[in-house]
Amino acid sequence: MFSDDPDTCFDTEKLLYDSAREILRHEDRQQYLRWLMENIGRYLDAPEDLEGNLQQGHFNALAVALGCSIWNAMPLPGNDFRPAPVPLPKRNTPCPCGSGRKYKQCCLTPHSDSVPELEPEALWAILLEVLPADMIDQAVAGGKIPLGSLCVLALNNLEEGRPKKAAALLDPFFNGNINRTGRDADEALSILIDCYEELNFHAKKQALLDNVTKNAKKSPLRASAWQRITAIRMDDDDQEGAWEAFHHARRDNPD
Repeated sequence: MFSDDPDTCFDTEKLLYDSAREILRHEDRQQYLRWLMENIGRYLDAPEDLEGNLQQGHFNALAVALGCSIWNAMPLPGNDFRPAPVPLPKRNTPCPCGSGRKYKQCCLTPHSDSVPELEPEALWAILLEVLPADMIDQAVAGGKIPLGSLCVLALNNLEEGRPKKAAALLDPFFNGNINRTGRDADEALSILIDCYEELNFHAKKQALLDNVTKNAKKSPLRASAWQRITAIRMDDDDQEGAWEAFHHARRDNPD
């Protein structure tokens, strides 16, 4: 990732984790770019001769290209957990590295435009591991965390023996009308049902399934709810009701 040269690669995971920690320290783009320019070599895995060439003038260019991509996607607690993206520099604008020279005369390289554009959703999983607990609670309360990342957080709590906290993370998504479906919603339903079963909240589990089957549109999410109902009716020895629920599930999701 982050390189077109087959002989050059980065320890991308460590780069992203360390970048998140550094950005959270100050939430200052220029300070982050300076830090990355000083430390980019720590994440580079390259042959010695190539590394020597990079040290002669390309580290800053790599740091600027990578740093701009990471910064522009990073949700910032000081910006209501939203990124504060800055347009990529034009050829004649001052270079983001702070040299005072024009970008085209400084850190612009033929590969500057090839750095992939990151999405905030890709960084939330990392943020949830480095953010302080109070900031995570703040982000959850404000509904700032994407559902996929919220599922990861809830599953971690469930697996670590905190089913009540895990359920509290996902309950709000299913309150009222359910206007979003997809793989993340399907996973959220599955995790929340597992939480209720762990807590012996049988009435809440049934109410959740009823809510999804009545209010969600035709989707794999609604099919999953019908599948759960099928299993419940089978356990209750309700063969006819189980077949009925199964046919609903199959209509909602033939696969």
